[in-house]
Amino acid sequence: MMLSTSLRLELSHGNARIGVQSTPGKWDMQQPHADMEITQKPAVLTIDQGPGQLDLDLYTARRALGFKKTGDMLADVAGQTKQIVLEAIGRIVEDGNQMAAIQNHRNVVADLALEHQDLGPMPIQDVDPGSYNPVGIHYQPHETQLHWEVRGTEIHATPHAAITNYTPGKVDVYLDQKNWLQIDVKGQYMNREF
Repeated sequence: MMLSTSLRLELSHGNARIGVQSTPGKWDMQQPHADMEITQKPAVLTIDQGPGQLDLDLYTARRALGFKKTGDMLADVAGQTKQIVLEAIGRIVEDGNQMAAIQNHRNVVADLALEHQDLGPMPIQDVDPGSYNPVGIHYQPHETQLHWEVRGTEIHATPHAAITNYTPGKVDVYLDQKNWLQIDVKGQYMNREF
């Protein structure tokens, strides 16, 4: 009896495999706000209120007290003289009329002389005594002037540098699987008899 075998050779293999694990880098950036200071200067207001103008007219009051300008005094005297002259002319005409009628009245000359002895000189008086509250007052106020001066705004900014933080990434390379070779012998033993 002869022992016979049928064998089979099996080869198995695997390639090596590399694993890669990466962690990305990280970049942190913070920008702090700038410090800002704003100063508003107050405006300046200037008010110009000058003195007003007061005009007093005292001439009418002085005139009422007899203190007159020469022209005004001459005008008053001229007006009175004209009046006195007209009255004198009227008396002369009346005397003439009485003299014309002398035949009716024989004592005309004596009567006229008696009337004229009490007349005296021509009176000149102050005809325009004026008012007793004649002070003229005129007030002109000064115009109010406003001047504005705007002094503006001052802005001061202090910037701050950015805060940065960088964490670098990393790459890990590892052997995920080794290469391999496997040899198997497979078969069956058979019993054969001759």
